[in-house]
Amino acid sequence: MLALLRKPRTAAWSPPLAVDHAPALLILAITLFLLAWFTGPLCPDVSGQFWNAHAMRRGARLYVDIVEINPPLWFWMAMPVDRLAELLGVRTQPVTIMVIAATVLGAVYAVGRLLPDASSRARAAFLAYVAAILLIMPARQLEQREHLVLIGAVPYLVLAAARRQQRDVRPMLALLIGVGAGLGFALKPYFLAVPASVELWLIVALRRAWRPGRPEIAALCMTGAAYAAAVLIFTPQYLSSAIPLLLTAYNGFGATFMQTIGLLPLIWLCILLGIIEQWRASRWPPAPLTTALLIGAGGFALAWALQHKGWLYQGLPASGCGALALAAILFETGPSASRLVRLFAPALLVWPLSFAIVDTETTITPNNDIAPALAELQAGDAFGLVSTAGATTWPSTVDRDLRLSSRYGQYWMLRALDQRPNDPAIRALAQRAVEETALDYRCLPPKVIIFVRLDRSPSNTEITTDPYRFFAHDPSFAAVLGRYRLWRIGPAYDAYRQALPLDPIDASLCRRPG
Repeated sequence: MLALLRKPRTAAWSPPLAVDHAPALLILAITLFLLAWFTGPLCPDVSGQFWNAHAMRRGARLYVDIVEINPPLWFWMAMPVDRLAELLGVRTQPVTIMVIAATVLGAVYAVGRLLPDASSRARAAFLAYVAAILLIMPARQLEQREHLVLIGAVPYLVLAAARRQQRDVRPMLALLIGVGAGLGFALKPYFLAVPASVELWLIVALRRAWRPGRPEIAALCMTGAAYAAAVLIFTPQYLSSAIPLLLTAYNGFGATFMQTIGLLPLIWLCILLGIIEQWRASRWPPAPLTTALLIGAGGFALAWALQHKGWLYQGLPASGCGALALAAILFETGPSASRLVRLFAPALLVWPLSFAIVDTETTITPNNDIAPALAELQAGDAFGLVSTAGATTWPSTVDRDLRLSSRYGQYWMLRALDQRPNDPAIRALAQRAVEETALDYRCLPPKVIIFVRLDRSPSNTEITTDPYRFFAHDPSFAAVLGRYRLWRIGPAYDAYRQALPLDPIDASLCRRPG
């Protein structure tokens, strides 16, 4: 790649993808590979996204009939994709991959419209790397919120660089980029650190030349306002139920500071050192494109730290923007790259792409797959599942058209109880979850109840790895479980099949299962 880059010529515009169609062909090749690779479900969180979206399309109310803490936009985005897959008679995975690929193609096109003029080979190399960062790096986390925000943020950051250089940009292009970025930033409140940092940079750099009425700013504000209005109108329970739940329990567990000092910060540090070395060697002032991408990387790194979970996928946007910043400084300085950068830059550019082959703890294996316990169920059948992690809930059940008897897709609050057993608010929340599950099972009796038991040993006291004893200790749930018989024991689960009918219950007490 380094051999292809040279110092750009000064010009306001260059035709997008006009000389070399390599980026588009690369996107096509990656898409075909992903379609062949993903013969099963996508990652657990995304499987859960589509499970909830499908239930919502059947009438279930988010935050009322479905206990969830994530903002609603992500689920709303999945509903038309779920509907399209249903119309085509296929699973949601291939449709999702094609929609993502089309979105990435649009993002690369927008970046191509905004790059300063350079040789066709240099442009093609940089745009191909953008495509690789947006499609290859997050391959194991396709459609995750971090993946979606990265797709929207990259054109926005390149647009910010053009604004810093005070180049002319077509208003419609800026407007569309603003809408795409606004939807991405709205997926999590932590992501707002990026546009805030970018605007602060432009204010300081441009001073009196800074203009707040730009099309992308208007699009960001209008998108945010429309989303806020939609939340208040369609899902007010997000504010009254989900956020208190988030503050009470979800923030009650996470990675310690020492646990977060691992692969991601090391990658970020190495990339940053490479950029600093190139600045030093070329005596090149911080170019706008590199600076904008570095600011984006810093904002996303802050978002990763604020979530304090230490999960790899939450660092994807920071890693992607950091890698693109390194590619950008090579694009902008070209022949003046130092010997040290020439030696290490290829490894630093490829390193983030290796995320696509990194196996994660959420991978479904024969040891944690609950699919055998669901094999006898037919479309429309109800089942119960007690698990503290979505990895064992969603991938094995999505696209089967089953109905989950409980409003709880997973009992993550039990993980918080393990970490804070003396917290009365968390204990009350966990107890309420058990009681509401017993009520839901009486309203929609599951044909099978599955307990994920990662550690059945009598000495184990962790609810996270064996929630069975915590549930069975509750009288209301024990009464329900008494109508079931142990049917199948798997490597990491116990399955109970209904043996006796449950007592009838007043329908007014029941939720809409969807």
